[in-house]
Amino acid sequence: MAPLALVEARMTEPVAGDDVGGGDPHDLFDPKNYPPVEELTQGCDLVMKGGLTSGVIYPNVVCELARTRRIHNLGGSSSGAIAAAAAAAAELGRADGGFARLAAMPDYLVGQSGGGRSRLEHLFQAQPATKAVFRFLSVLFNRGTAASKARRGMVAGLRLLLPLPMVVLVEIPLLLLAGSLIQGGSMGIVGNAVLALLGVAVAVIWSLVQRLVQDLPRNGFGLCSGMEGKGHNSEPALTPWLADRYDEIAGRSDPARPLTFGDLADGGIGLAMLTTDLTTSRQNRLPFTDSSWAFSPEEMARLFPPRIVEWMIDHPRRPKTDEECTQMADLRRQGLRPLPDEHDLPVIVGVRLSLSYPVLLSTVPLYSLDVSEYNPRVVKHHFSDGGLTSNLPLHFFDKALPERPTFAIDLQRVEVLDSNEKANVFMGGADTVGPTASPEEITSTLGFALAVKNGMQNWADAMQTEVPGFQDRIVTVKHTRDEGGLNLAMDSAAVNSLTRRGQLAGMEANRFDFVTHRWIRMRSFFHLLEELLSPAADSLRAPPLSDPDLPTYREMIEGPSPGTNRQGWNTGAGYRVADAVEAMADTYAKEEVLHGRSPFERGAPAPRPGFEIRPKP
Repeated sequence: MAPLALVEARMTEPVAGDDVGGGDPHDLFDPKNYPPVEELTQGCDLVMKGGLTSGVIYPNVVCELARTRRIHNLGGSSSGAIAAAAAAAAELGRADGGFARLAAMPDYLVGQSGGGRSRLEHLFQAQPATKAVFRFLSVLFNRGTAASKARRGMVAGLRLLLPLPMVVLVEIPLLLLAGSLIQGGSMGIVGNAVLALLGVAVAVIWSLVQRLVQDLPRNGFGLCSGMEGKGHNSEPALTPWLADRYDEIAGRSDPARPLTFGDLADGGIGLAMLTTDLTTSRQNRLPFTDSSWAFSPEEMARLFPPRIVEWMIDHPRRPKTDEECTQMADLRRQGLRPLPDEHDLPVIVGVRLSLSYPVLLSTVPLYSLDVSEYNPRVVKHHFSDGGLTSNLPLHFFDKALPERPTFAIDLQRVEVLDSNEKANVFMGGADTVGPTASPEEITSTLGFALAVKNGMQNWADAMQTEVPGFQDRIVTVKHTRDEGGLNLAMDSAAVNSLTRRGQLAGMEANRFDFVTHRWIRMRSFFHLLEELLSPAADSLRAPPLSDPDLPTYREMIEGPSPGTNRQGWNTGAGYRVADAVEAMADTYAKEEVLHGRSPFERGAPAPRPGFEIRPKP
């Protein structure tokens, strides 16, 4: 049943009560419950954390918010990017039932398909060369008892075996065991049986490593490309399914006209996501705003539906300078095509760039010219999961003095859930301090390795959540090891629990105290300004301590100064800004003299935010 049909079916079901805090679990499927934009007086932005299949939480979060607020900007990484794009499409199609169609996505995913498996499982389809490894790893990561995993893992492991380890480590020990059985020697039977079992285990590990080393690079360093594999009973794969759903949710009917970032922008909706360029170890924000990227149509055909690739070929970015024109000509001579600009880039391309979950999903290759050398060369870049560098990009859409709240949905794994679903959703208040997640003790080597990985991946996000004015707008949704993550075989009960928590999260966000939040942000901002402006004013007035003979910054406004970056410089405006900085610094200093201590520091929200300069992704 398609999502649109599911909406119609759910709307005809009888209304039933639920423990979601007075809400009706079926009302999210009724398009009438989403007021038109002109009737909404409140707005918000929304950022969602990556978590792969735990992303089924997000549709109900978004739909609950959309009942009372217009959602202006959406962002996320990894599976958060999937949900952000779907929510942006729903906001664009608000008047045409977009949010009702979004609410139907989780029900559709857990519906049974071929082979008794859910549609969610069928979305991740391995290619022929990686299918055996995918089956084996799926047994390890999916839910199930130890006995069932051992049984299924044995079958999947035997399918992994390559000819050489099969002969050396399996068939020869089995022949020796057969000989012992014929001779009847008990010690020989036991010894060769143990040898055979060890041989099978080593052969499976040998075959697994060899397949990963040889086959993974050929498939873009992923088990699944996101496109169709073999033996899935014609079920859609992840990327074409998402591309179709985004169009459907947005109310688009022309398959030759995919939903683009420009369509959303024209509707007043911002969509942003992150991807990680492994080739340069850099974080990139999507959609790209520069002109340096090109793609191979042949490679894109293995990652995207034909209609998406055709659109990308037919809508190349237009060069704006002679230098760009020359660079694009060089790339075209290599058989490459310019990537569409930020307006024409299909949303599904941005999502797939952000959702390249390491090992599970293939990286997305793009090309650029390396002009750092005398003879520029074409370099292939591998783009992987945005969650590698920031899994909860709280900085998206934020302002020092916000005009509307930017909510964030965090996912926290726990060992045991509370029997009351309301207790599994938490939103801090204005006076909440400290980390949102409880510390976890390290008791094993595996735990140590995971802690190192989490520290490298999430340190920036974790620290930012503690800044005043951030934690009070983060809704934390708890889930267990068997819910979300790499569990592709979640049953309907697990998904229903996650979606129920999603609706609760939306209701929590709707109780947000924006008045108190704005006051905290202003207090924190004034305190931060003091730490920023006072040293800056001193530097404007005095030469650097390291070389007193150099001119002050104020003297450099008009000259003498280097000729670098002088184009567009306005001397008069430079003096006015310098005067304003010094005047504000003097104001802080006078207040400190009058009160003995800065009034902006005394009683300021803690912990204190810091100021650092770094390039935008």
